[in-house]
Amino acid sequence: MVRDKPFDRQTLESALEELGRRAHAEGKTIEIAVYGGSALMLTYDWRLATKDVDAVFEADRQTVRRLAQGIAEENGWDPDWLNDGVKGFLSAADDSPGSKRLFRTFPSEQEPGLRVMIANPAYQVQ
Repeated sequence: MVRDKPFDRQTLESALEELGRRAHAEGKTIEIAVYGGSALMLTYDWRLATKDVDAVFEADRQTVRRLAQGIAEENGWDPDWLNDGVKGFLSAADDSPGSKRLFRTFPSEQEPGLRVMIANPAYQVQ
């Protein structure tokens, strides 16, 4: 069964929390940069829901995909609920220092497993 309802903020934060918990349990701290509707929903609360999470994860890509797949299977979600398809649409400025900032560390700063980055407001208007 594939999730047919969009993620609201609480569901998205719970999914990121679980991703961080699983990475931490494996002794890893993975980093993703979140874009699009998910970033707006997390940071500005302008959006009530999103169908998926557009993100970029360069380091430890296999771990991110494997952990996200496990979460999808357990929740009946689309296997691509966390996907990196947005990377083809990013500006060259995305690699600039200061283009992103830390949104939050999951499950916590004391037990990091997932660091979620988002674009700084100046980058978002480019």
